[in-house]
Amino acid sequence: MRLSHYSIGRRLAVVLGGLCLLMALVAATGLTALYSLRSDVNLSDSAVERYALNVELAEQAHVVARVVRTVILIDEAGARETEVAKITKARERYDEAWRTLQAMPTSDAGRERRSTIEQAAKTARAVNDRTLALARAEQDEEALALLLAEGIPTSQTWQDALEANMAYLKSQVDAASEEAQGVFKQGLAWMVGVSAVALLLAVAAGVVLTRSIVRPITYVRDCALRMAKGDLTVRVERRKGFQGRDETSQLVDAMQRMHDSMCEMVTTVQTSASSVAGAAQQIAAGNVDLSARTEQQAASLEQTAATMHQLTHTVQNNTQTTIQAAEFAQGAGVVAGRGGAVMQQVVTTMQQIDASSQRIADIIGVIDGIAFQTNILALNAAVEAARAGDAGRGFAVVAAEVRTLAQRSAAAAREIKQLIGSSVEQVNAGTTLVEQAGRTMAEILSSVERVSSLMSEIRQATTEQTDGITQVGAAVQHMDQVTQQNSALVEESSAAAASLHQQAQDLLVQVGRFQLAKGAAA
Repeated sequence: MRLSHYSIGRRLAVVLGGLCLLMALVAATGLTALYSLRSDVNLSDSAVERYALNVELAEQAHVVARVVRTVILIDEAGARETEVAKITKARERYDEAWRTLQAMPTSDAGRERRSTIEQAAKTARAVNDRTLALARAEQDEEALALLLAEGIPTSQTWQDALEANMAYLKSQVDAASEEAQGVFKQGLAWMVGVSAVALLLAVAAGVVLTRSIVRPITYVRDCALRMAKGDLTVRVERRKGFQGRDETSQLVDAMQRMHDSMCEMVTTVQTSASSVAGAAQQIAAGNVDLSARTEQQAASLEQTAATMHQLTHTVQNNTQTTIQAAEFAQGAGVVAGRGGAVMQQVVTTMQQIDASSQRIADIIGVIDGIAFQTNILALNAAVEAARAGDAGRGFAVVAAEVRTLAQRSAAAAREIKQLIGSSVEQVNAGTTLVEQAGRTMAEILSSVERVSSLMSEIRQATTEQTDGITQVGAAVQHMDQVTQQNSALVEESSAAAASLHQQAQDLLVQVGRFQLAKGAAA
């Protein structure tokens, strides 16, 4: 029978019940011995009491015999009566003790001895009464002769009977005492023996019970200490001696389940921490790359903003130049109108026109260059807007409009340039073809009107170009602000990714303290 098949409570109940039974057995043995000893003690007490009464009887009988002799020897009547009173008192005490003794139970031999004592006492009392009567009658010699002849022998017979009974009672007292001693020794031996057996059984049961409880708990404690130190390679399993269904076996099973759960949890945490560390490292690398790209984009936007500022300044200058060209065109129209009336000044006027035409040609060349640069800048802005994605969509529209205006400005400048060239040729021919001055002036007036119209268009386009460039500058400035914010966010994200990577590394170090079995680590 294995104790591990029973619960600890049942085992404790069985052991305590057995101890209680052993204690009851020891108590029953002691009580039996005490009951026997009590009977012997009661018997001894009764014998002692009877012996004491017999001693009292013998003492009073001795008093009566002694006082009777004294009465015979006293001559004075008063003293005699005093001694006779002592005899009376001694007889009363004797009679009282005799009645007490007679009331006690005894055996047939005891009753026979009591009868002998009673008969001897009656005989001695009768002789003593006659002796006292002779002594009171002052017949001392007769009283003495009676005392010597009958009184002393009868008193001796009386006392011998009492002494014989005393010897018998003393033998009973001694026998009862010896029997009580024997009962005591026997009861003591039984109690010591039963107590020793009970103690041995209790110790054996305690050792067996303690081992059945302590060994599994010690084993579980050792496993728990190893697990607390991070050693999860320990294998918690049932061993020989605790493979039953008690609480300690259930504790071993629970510890095994906890060990398996911890191994699974630590393995999962290690895997997750490794994944987090790798992901954090990738995020950190990506953020570094993104930060570098954002810085490059911010630098490009700064350059673009500076270029747009320069372009704005150039367009403003272009506007001023266009205004001046329009004024010059108006002046040329006035001169052409006055040329019909003032033919004598045709040569001078033509020279002035030639100079103005050269100047206009230069201005148109500048306008053509500005239009070309504006077209290039608009193309670059469109490329940058395409790179910016959704954030640069509005910028792309403005850049396209600016490019259209720049193309129109270039076309107009080329046309003006052609017109100016034609005007120069006409001026040169006008020197030799004065007769054709009227027609030429008419053509010049028509050309100047067209130039004025073109100048108005160029002025209007330049104004629109200025507004577009202003909008492009605002968009570029806004993009620069957004880029700066993105750069700050990228730096914060990089710092967070680095912190996450460090925490993942710390977690791996902490989890690495646990030692897993090869199968559990897979």
